Amino acid sequence: MNQSLTNSHPDLAKTDPLAEKKPVSQKLTSQELSDAVLPQSTQAALLGVENLKPLNKNLKVSKKSKKDDRSTDEELSSDAATGADAQTDFPILLAQANTETKVMTDAGGGSSTAAPSGAATANASTGAMSGSSTAVPEAASTGSSTLGLLAGVALLGAAAGGGGSTPATAVPLLNTLNPVVNATTKAAGLTVTGTTEAGSVVTVKLGNTEKTAVTTGTNWTVTFAAGDIPADGSTTLSAVAKKTGATDSTPTAAVAITVDTAVAAPVVGAVATDNAVSGAEKTAGVAVSGTADAGASVAVTWGATTKTVTATGGNWTTNFASTEIPADGNTSVNAVATDVVGNVSVAGTRAVTVDTAVAAPVVGAVATDNAVSGAEK
Repeated sequence: MNQSLTNSHPDLAKTDPLAEKKPVSQKLTSQELSDAVLPQSTQAALLGVENLKPLNKNLKVSKKSKKDDRSTDEELSSDAATGADAQTDFPILLAQANTETKVMTDAGGGSSTAAPSGAATANASTGAMSGSSTAVPEAASTGSSTLGLLAGVALLGAAAGGGGSTPATAVPLLNTLNPVVNATTKAAGLTVTGTTEAGSVVTVKLGNTEKTAVTTGTNWTVTFAAGDIPADGSTTLSAVAKKTGATDSTPTAAVAITVDTAVAAPVVGAVATDNAVSGAEKTAGVAVSGTADAGASVAVTWGATTKTVTATGGNWTTNFASTEIPADGNTSVNAVATDVVGNVSVAGTRAVTVDTAVAAPVVGAVATDNAVSGAEK
């Protein structure tokens, strides 16, 4: 028995449940299979072929002995089996792969099994798959040609891919979209589009709201109404696909979404210090200033004239020339801001009086009758 196997499995040094001189063509029971000391991954590979139907009834196994250096071919025959025993009939299982497996037995009773050329194989100690022909190490035989056959079956089971996992649906793709939802977009509804694997159903999640997309071919689209969109703040958008006969795809990478639907009204500062424009001030022109959302575009209207400025750092200012200032009377300066994401504010207002003229004095009657006599003089 190979020393490396006895080191990792001391119990093998005491007994080999499958090495009881059982002819290699004899069926092994399910219990004998479960008692075999093999890695779990190899046992799992065996299970992968237990439901296959036999393709060939005959299998040649070449046994070469070092004692007499003779080679013989044994014809291992098996009838089509049914029931639980059919699942552990190794000649049938080996024949199912439609190939020939050779078992080489040395003088000490150890054996190794060579996988068919070009077949995918599994490492007998780790269960790892390989795409090239690989011989099962002698340690895997645990001192019996029967267990050598067992390892061969494990290789064939792994190559057959028995019991493979359910495939996953391909991850859907999101088309580029504006990551900021402003008031206009929210009112109209947010439409999201993308592509997916044909035949799959796409579910899109925005915040805590999930909606099933309408898919045509490989293209999908979904619209979140105003009521589906979260309140102002940060949220995320993601999508997952599901196809019949497959598991759900992994979600797309979450897209950060900012919902920003409001902008404060600008503040209009005092005009001409006291909100009253004199003749001299009007002649010189009047500056109007105030505050608004940083970066917002501010439309300032006074009378029939509108000036547009940017609130750099949150502050804005503009100048109205004499001819742009309304005529004398009570007026107002209005300012409306449009922020960087397109939201439009209500107007900020400042009342201003324009008074540029003074009435001429009234001169009363002189000397009662506006006539001055000598005595009055």
